Amino acid sequence: MANRDATDAALRQIRAGAGFDMRTLAGTRLLVALSGGPDSVALCFCLRVLADQCDLSLRAAHLDHGLRPASSADARFVETLCEAWSIPLTVGNADVAALAAERGGGVEEAARFARYAFLDRAAEETGCTIIALGHHMDDQAETFLLAAARGSGLAGLRGMAAVNGRYWRPFLGLRRRQIAAVIEENKLPCCVDESNASDAFARNRLRKLMPSFEAIHGGAVENIARGMDLLAEDEAALAAWTDRAWKACAPDGRLRVEALWREPAAIRARLVMRLAQNAGLTTGFSRANVEDVLALAGRQSGRRCDLPKGFRARRLQDVLIVERSVSDGILTDAYDLPLAVPGETLTPDGVFRCERAPCPSRFGSGWPTAVEAAPEALQGASVRRRQPGDWIRPLGAPGKKNWKKYCIDKKMPADARALPLIAMGDEVLFSPAGAFSQRLDASGCDEVIRIAFCPMPAQERNT
Repeated sequence: MANRDATDAALRQIRAGAGFDMRTLAGTRLLVALSGGPDSVALCFCLRVLADQCDLSLRAAHLDHGLRPASSADARFVETLCEAWSIPLTVGNADVAALAAERGGGVEEAARFARYAFLDRAAEETGCTIIALGHHMDDQAETFLLAAARGSGLAGLRGMAAVNGRYWRPFLGLRRRQIAAVIEENKLPCCVDESNASDAFARNRLRKLMPSFEAIHGGAVENIARGMDLLAEDEAALAAWTDRAWKACAPDGRLRVEALWREPAAIRARLVMRLAQNAGLTTGFSRANVEDVLALAGRQSGRRCDLPKGFRARRLQDVLIVERSVSDGILTDAYDLPLAVPGETLTPDGVFRCERAPCPSRFGSGWPTAVEAAPEALQGASVRRRQPGDWIRPLGAPGKKNWKKYCIDKKMPADARALPLIAMGDEVLFSPAGAFSQRLDASGCDEVIRIAFCPMPAQERNT
């Protein structure tokens, strides 16, 4: 073909190591996300050209989102294209509209979720270690502007990485028009998604405004992409700082308030966000929520604050925790913490302290909140609240008993039953309410683990 300037530029972009050094990919199984649109078709074409040169094993995957009447025709087009190019193809289907209703978000978000879940499954099923996506520089600039409009921090403003785990975006250094030129030079067939012209989607509306940005400043897209690279470097540095700070401020997963305030403001906010994420609050956690938790740490707003999606933050003495909210006095989602042996295990209800000690006396004067146990019996134990299906094999009693029935038989008051347990799976090993498992019997041991439980004051447990 006489003119292959755009194609050669695209091939150079991939060979230059857009995230990967092509020389290291020999023998790699690579999956291309192939929608049938120009970007993915051009990417698949270029990788097919390079496959023999770099000893790549190429496969493709296509997901029918079920959002358009013509979506099944797109799947048939991709099947025909892959057959002509001798590329094995995996096809999947998703009801994105139903998924959006189920997840409570927008259609775009649900489509993205379904697409990545499908690609991950397809890669696992086909043994592919890399998934190639057709995102380009214009996509990157649009992502930045959308994130800026939402008020995102550095993590959102840095945009898409060329390599993120198994995902690879080799076209991030190319403009949309360069990819269109690859299609034109090679007369490549592709699908036209009419929904890309719809103003129903925010990205489409923004895309129509991009020429105005470039009219204001020539090279605006390239400049935005370059700025995003700088932001990504800053984000990586701050993430590394946060990792170090987390180890110092939250050695057991709970934020030490005094240590938190020794960090600069940017790191404090990141530590609070990590605390929420570790508790399971991974979406919907806003900057305003961060400020609420920091106010809590500064004793400016009591000892608790409500957070999105049924979570709350609490200050327990000198630490911060994030947990599921309380309903009718019972946490809707109980914690499950590894027992520190030796060491302290801090819970919203109190602290378990474990220390090595000689000369076992089994119970001693501290019973029932202090006992001595065989060390090996506590390996792998956890601290949690009671849950359905719990049982215990009481010391000195035959067989095992359902925990709820055991509590009733022992006439344990309700507040005692609410105290946390040391457990191994469904088996209760120790309860400060007055229960001790046969498994913990330290008879004949030269050394024991002395367990003491210090309950949180009631006014702090219930605030």
